[in-house]
Amino acid sequence: EEISLGKLNHVIPIVCSWKDSTETMLDCMNKGAVDYLLKPIRLEVAKTMFLRMYRSDYSKSSIRCSGSLEQRLQKVSMKDKWLEETIFDYYTPPKPSMSVGYITRLNPAAELEKTNSLKRKLSVWEFNAHDLTEEDQLRCVVIIFEHVLEYNGLRVSSTNQLHQFIFAIMKCYHNTNPYHNFIHAVDVLQAMFHFLCKIDLIPSLFPSRFEKNRQRCFPDNLLKSTDAFALLLASIGHDVGHPGVSNNFLIQSQTPLAQIYNDTSVLESFHAMTLFNLMRKHDFMVYNPGTTEYAELRKTVVNAILATDMDLHEEYVVGINEQIKRFQSSDYELKADKERKIIIGALIKCADISNVARPYHIAESWSNVLMEEFRCQGDLQRKLGQPVPPLNDRHGSITQSDSQIWFIDFFAMPLFTSVGSLLPEMDFCIKYLETNKTSWQKCKENANGNDRSLRHNSSGNDSAVIVSPTDDSPTIVTAPAKNVPEAPSEDLRSNLDEALSNAGTSEAPLVQSNQSKQQTFSWPFFARSKSQAVPSANQHDNNLIQQNDRESSILCCSIQ
Repeated sequence: EEISLGKLNHVIPIVCSWKDSTETMLDCMNKGAVDYLLKPIRLEVAKTMFLRMYRSDYSKSSIRCSGSLEQRLQKVSMKDKWLEETIFDYYTPPKPSMSVGYITRLNPAAELEKTNSLKRKLSVWEFNAHDLTEEDQLRCVVIIFEHVLEYNGLRVSSTNQLHQFIFAIMKCYHNTNPYHNFIHAVDVLQAMFHFLCKIDLIPSLFPSRFEKNRQRCFPDNLLKSTDAFALLLASIGHDVGHPGVSNNFLIQSQTPLAQIYNDTSVLESFHAMTLFNLMRKHDFMVYNPGTTEYAELRKTVVNAILATDMDLHEEYVVGINEQIKRFQSSDYELKADKERKIIIGALIKCADISNVARPYHIAESWSNVLMEEFRCQGDLQRKLGQPVPPLNDRHGSITQSDSQIWFIDFFAMPLFTSVGSLLPEMDFCIKYLETNKTSWQKCKENANGNDRSLRHNSSGNDSAVIVSPTDDSPTIVTAPAKNVPEAPSEDLRSNLDEALSNAGTSEAPLVQSNQSKQQTFSWPFFARSKSQAVPSANQHDNNLIQQNDRESSILCCSIQ
């Protein structure tokens, strides 16, 4: 662990173990060990251990120009794999100790009743993932994927393999994030599933009639049936491993993750990498790697996840509007792949921010947790001496109603209006946005210091927007109070490192540099040669191995 975290400076690690497994040996070498010795160690071997240090120092100082191209690429590939695993382990929660068995086994009758109940919830726009238990959230994901896999004729090795993959995805979401957690992933997945059913790309869970080979209308027919699986896969994994802070925070903090991806779609690139890492680890491959089908699937999933970068939102909306103009032109030469990519990006962008277009009481619950996550980041920025954006300022003047009205006006409404013009089946969301904006405006007017509750009459009854299962039309009716999740408690806000969802701050503390008048911050990752890296106050001296700058030492690790 010390080696993989980069906490050892001027140390030559040699592993000593009873294990003679080739896999274990290679794993240790990939993580930085220069040699692997089997126990019991003979005296003549121990006497020559200093040669390992000499050979390692010499190889580091030499220009490596020997070896064939193939050999060098093999070494690079091994190091790339180690780097990918290191980034994955660093930014995602610890691996769960349990494997399968996370869904309670029910008798056949109870199982059928539970499945049908969840299918009914998944089939309507008034889907509220916050109302589901963690187990039911998992069941919902399984139901959707089993449905689309069966429809597309795709196969995985076993049901357990699908369950393990979904369980692994859930565990790679930080449940301490108020907003960017597995519940958000389930919500986006259901929204995408709803959209795909609306445009008749896949059948609903309760299809009255559905012709698989029917002729779909343009431009819906630009999408392939296999795109449905790719879009649903991208939806469940589009924020996997999210640390709970924004791209801009990672860039301003000069994190290695931002540097690896050159400050461009940092988190989105990381999410795509993490998703395919999980697919490979759990052998969740509906296509064999190296095939044209797999390459197309990967391309679609990666492009879809990258489209969720909100910094590129306006660019995507402009692209959709230009696409509409091209389709209306009489002399336009159709470029199917280009137009299909734009439609795929439009669908996942709508799904990603669809919570503002849900019935009001659901939209409000999502607003609560999103605002809390913004403010947790603002608290951390204030602690670090960084500028705090107005939206992240817990003590600022921007209210929850202000933020929602602004987001609807400048982000959600332009996107859904354009997509509704492109795909008329999607325009039902516009009615919800209009209704919710009116509700937030009334909420702002009647706030009186508390803009989280919307009252429509003097009796104090809550009003909610209820959806008709048949036409997705919003109707304001007096409804019983919903169990809306409140913002996280003060305990979460008081622990900023935990609010960052174990993104590595406890192991690689943020370091302040006073080399210039303007404060800058770095986030040591490997910390191999950063003398300015200072351990946190509660870190004991024996946690770090102090070495003289001019000397090297041999560290023998014993693996039982």
